[in-house]
Amino acid sequence: MFRDIRSDGGLKTTDVVGPRYDDLRPDIRGEFLQEFARLAQRHNPIVRRIVRRTRPMLEERGLLKPIGVITHPRPADGLPSTLFDGEGLVMGLAFTAAYEAAEQFSRLYATRQPGAGFLKTILLRRIGSSARAGLDTARHLLDRLDGAGIPEDERSDEDDPKDAAPPDLGEIQLLREVERNLVSVVDRSDIDPKVEVVLHYLRDGGWLETNGAIIFSQYLATAEWVAEALCAEFPDEPVAVYAGGSASFVQRGSDRRSAGREQIKASVERGNIRLVCATDAACEGLNLQRLGAQVNVDLPWNPSRLVQRKGRVQRIGQARDNIHVLSLRYAGTVEDDVYRALSERFGDIFSVLGQLPDGFEDEWITAVLRDRADVRNFSQRVERARPPMELRYLRDVANDKGHDWEYTERVLSSRDLDEWMRQGW
Repeated sequence: MFRDIRSDGGLKTTDVVGPRYDDLRPDIRGEFLQEFARLAQRHNPIVRRIVRRTRPMLEERGLLKPIGVITHPRPADGLPSTLFDGEGLVMGLAFTAAYEAAEQFSRLYATRQPGAGFLKTILLRRIGSSARAGLDTARHLLDRLDGAGIPEDERSDEDDPKDAAPPDLGEIQLLREVERNLVSVVDRSDIDPKVEVVLHYLRDGGWLETNGAIIFSQYLATAEWVAEALCAEFPDEPVAVYAGGSASFVQRGSDRRSAGREQIKASVERGNIRLVCATDAACEGLNLQRLGAQVNVDLPWNPSRLVQRKGRVQRIGQARDNIHVLSLRYAGTVEDDVYRALSERFGDIFSVLGQLPDGFEDEWITAVLRDRADVRNFSQRVERARPPMELRYLRDVANDKGHDWEYTERVLSSRDLDEWMRQGW
């Protein structure tokens, strides 16, 4: 295909910019269209020049010690049926009422503000994270709390909270119902199901003594909420909150002291801290392979975040053969539907790119709010296959082409990739 295009366009071997598609001969245009899918997948500049080393691939070739992942919750874990129904966590009456009112609010707001992106589901997402985060958000939307309703490091790329329209009268009534029900949940924090489940694994499952744990949330309010519960349950145990900016601290019992992130990491490495509550804003570059368990108090809607979280403990230097990963979500909520659809429909996109594409999220949210069952038809499933970059690597190794991938010396920045992709293929 490349030879035909070069010949038709009279290109020199050193030329990298070819003729426009419309300037090709009709027969070459037809050939190009037939071959386009394979060309785009197997011969684009990224695949031709870059190898992406995934953990499964390295483990398969014996280049990295396999570290197994034991997922929780599962029926054999001994969780009471009042907390776990075999699929997800069970919400109490007040929590259910708050969540249903939040769903109504989100639908009404999405109808009025179709381009509001993440803001259309901010209340649903934060209630799904914790009652504390949901209550804070409802009060921000009711203009009862000072400060930013969405902290800078918790915003998605396409959203600017300054452009958000204030709630109208009907939406305000729903927000008040959310607030009233969540107040009753927060004031009785001993029944918060997520806190109870985390404590079950740390205490009854022995994770605190045998593994230690890092507990992730998208939101600082939830991370602090969980940390307070841990300090109340284990008053002699130091608990770190690892967050963006200057929000990090270490607390023992009721004594809270500010601490730098590097200080927290060093304390974990020395074994002085076994419990860390962290936000996604701080998880990149955080290596805590001394810990053996990771908890997702909430589940972000882009699976690349989950892989980043797991990579904090599933990494080189982890002495254990297996790590434990506990992911918490409420049964019968939008998170349930989102994650079933993500796992069923988007695995192939994620396996190639390492993340879901930019610009995907707003359409995804629209489908979720319109009809939760509709998310299952959001994308057409294709047969799973090895990602193109992995195929390229294995093909070159098998053909002994002499590519010494083990000792690649140049690391590309996003600017390098941008410049490269703007050149001809």
